[in-house]
Amino acid sequence: MKKAVLMILTSVMCLLMIGCGSRRVEYVCEGGKTFIVEYDRKGTQAILLLDERDLLLTNIVVEAGAKFSNGRFAVWTEEDRAQVEIGGVIMYQGQAKD
Repeated sequence: MKKAVLMILTSVMCLLMIGCGSRRVEYVCEGGKTFIVEYDRKGTQAILLLDERDLLLTNIVVEAGAKFSNGRFAVWTEEDRAQVEIGGVIMYQGQAKD
């Protein structure tokens, strides 16, 4: 019960921080696995929706593409492709769904 309440509160906090005008992209991996990234309109934060978790990530300046991270989870994007890293290891690579 506590875990469910914590997940709901985290989701609400994430939505309030992102605000209106966000852009939601679903990425599809080769094996059919999907993950969703919702970007705020300023490009400063994103929410990674992965395996029933909502993870708030902050933009990190990189030379090419975009990177969002919370220290453990990271999303790298460039054009219509994205990858998810967990603990520095690439776990998923996907292409934006049409």
